[in-house]
Amino acid sequence: MSSTSEDSPHARAHQACVSCRKQKRKCDKILPACSLCTRLARRCDYRDAPSSASSDDFIELRQKVQELEARLDSKQSGSGNGVASPSHRSNQFAVNTFPAAFFLDSELYQESRLEIPRPNIRIPDEVLALLRDGDITGIVELYFSTIHKWLPVVSRKRLILTLESPAAEQGAELALLLLCMRLITQIPPHDSRSAQNTLYLTAKAFFTVVESSASMTVQLIQSALLLGAYEVGHGIYPAAFLSAGHCARLIYAVGLHNRKGAPQMIKRPGSWAEQEEFRRVWWGTLLLDR
Repeated sequence: MSSTSEDSPHARAHQACVSCRKQKRKCDKILPACSLCTRLARRCDYRDAPSSASSDDFIELRQKVQELEARLDSKQSGSGNGVASPSHRSNQFAVNTFPAAFFLDSELYQESRLEIPRPNIRIPDEVLALLRDGDITGIVELYFSTIHKWLPVVSRKRLILTLESPAAEQGAELALLLLCMRLITQIPPHDSRSAQNTLYLTAKAFFTVVESSASMTVQLIQSALLLGAYEVGHGIYPAAFLSAGHCARLIYAVGLHNRKGAPQMIKRPGSWAEQEEFRRVWWGTLLLDR
């Protein structure tokens, strides 16, 4: 008795099965079921018409829709209006570009030579308004003629070169440092609550924004030192106590306490002036803590 064509070991279908066509996989067309469907223990269908949608099809379709919505939300948030959609705002906490290996495994961080991406931080309008109201040159000159004499943590030469050079990176960290310079050089009235004015609250809030954006730079630590010195000088407690300890934590986080043994978050200094500035930031933190 002769066997049918489907029972023959060499019998093949004239087209790929529905599952292989849908997934764009290569089908060997073996009858009664192809090798892939046999291995996955699923139903193999060689009909011309596509089978009805399964639960896996709905899950795959839903994932594609979610990916498209995420792309649209990211484009809308970067359109320049400065307002993120609710869905994009909820996904911001899930995205972290900071290399976790820096804190989880410092040896792996050093061996992999990972680089910390520089965040693009938007400067708030209230910060820009406070900087426009004051003369930047006058603020810098007043700072170096007063505060710098007993807390020399900022290099005058490097700061002036940064302000005058059009090619230098003048981002949110520099705006924060200038705002803290203006804060610490102001003389508020003798009222005990006048020190906690709009300038102080704006500087504290902007510092939190820059720090939470993973912008770990020397300018961030310098701003923290000026904020802490302002709070100590005007008796703003317990904020002064907390700021002094926070400066020490920032120093240890970026590795300024041990430039040879600790993992470094900041690049090596390119000049003697930059190296001396790093050293003074470290000693300034010690002085503030005492």
